[in-house]
Amino acid sequence: CLNTDDPPIFTDSSSNSKSIAAVGIKKLLWYKSGSTFTQKVETRSNFLTAGITPGGNYLIYNTYIEHLPYRIFKIFSQDKQDLTPLSQKQQEELNKKDDDVVYVAANNKGIFYAVLNKKTLKFYQVGKYEKDYQEEKTKEEINTRINNLFQIENGKYLPVDVSYFENLSLGKIYYAKKDLDLNFGKNIGSLKITRGTYFAINGNKNLILLKGQIIADFNSPWQIYAIKFDRFDLDIFQEKLDKFLNRSLPEEEYFLIENLGTKFLVKNELNKINIAVEKGEIKVKGKNLEEKINNNNQITIDKNNKVEKSKYYGEKIYGILILLILVISLILLFIYRTTKQGKLVLKILRKTLEIVFWIIKKIVLFLSSLIKTIIKLLIKKQKKK
Repeated sequence: CLNTDDPPIFTDSSSNSKSIAAVGIKKLLWYKSGSTFTQKVETRSNFLTAGITPGGNYLIYNTYIEHLPYRIFKIFSQDKQDLTPLSQKQQEELNKKDDDVVYVAANNKGIFYAVLNKKTLKFYQVGKYEKDYQEEKTKEEINTRINNLFQIENGKYLPVDVSYFENLSLGKIYYAKKDLDLNFGKNIGSLKITRGTYFAINGNKNLILLKGQIIADFNSPWQIYAIKFDRFDLDIFQEKLDKFLNRSLPEEEYFLIENLGTKFLVKNELNKINIAVEKGEIKVKGKNLEEKINNNNQITIDKNNKVEKSKYYGEKIYGILILLILVISLILLFIYRTTKQGKLVLKILRKTLEIVFWIIKKIVLFLSSLIKTIIKLLIKKQKKK
């Protein structure tokens, strides 16, 4: 690598910075995809340059070589093949005619080099894209904008101007008037603070849940705190929050929820806290308490830190219930099909299906007639032409 004895004098990189070239006094290094390509260079106290194409697939650089008075250029591919369009002999001939390659570059239009011959500067293009290089763009919707938020001050609910999660003030209690849906980007994840939730943030912008519910879907490690409460009192909320931020709140009064790429729910209610995991795994820590919760499981912690474990199905439960109700209904209908009530239900279902099929038939006939009419009009128009 380059060091203090051979410091970089010129660098360039691909558009995503995954491919980097650095020119030193003695050598050139090209870093790409975990591998390093090295070439010897000579500066002779003059300036050398290098250029990498936006996609990081090609490198051009200029250098002196032992027996020539002026600089030449070289081009290499990412698999270390020499693709220089001029042979060594051709470059030697041009060198003898005082052609000095003073500058090289690569951009979204192609690969270029500049030649100085006495007082004349010439610019050459040695490679180009069939069409302009289009950088790969990944549109990432990041939304940390917050509205419908109140800040609690001396028991009063003061509306907060539209703000961003990262700009919320330390030590203040906030109240979500409506659901707050936050997206921190694919590397971090998303957070939903449900309507009616009271929360705050610490110095590291970690959320502190005082009352209410949050739903998190994180792709990276995150910490959330939940402070226990035994009655709704904003003054007590503020007192506990201040003590927590000053690290004087007793450990039995709060819990730490840690995750590693997890979708989970935290609900802070009177004298109990519920933590449910839809996917992944989280750790819950408190005084004399440490629990791991994984997929489709949940725990409820009461005021005495007693833990109750159970299964959690999240939104899946609605599909399961609908399917269960449908199956039970069909079974009951089959069992009681010969009774008066059963026959009535079957009659209603049969009549409903007949009406549905009649409507579908009418729609199909209408669309068929419409298509035929349009085709006839088009044929008639074509004949006129």
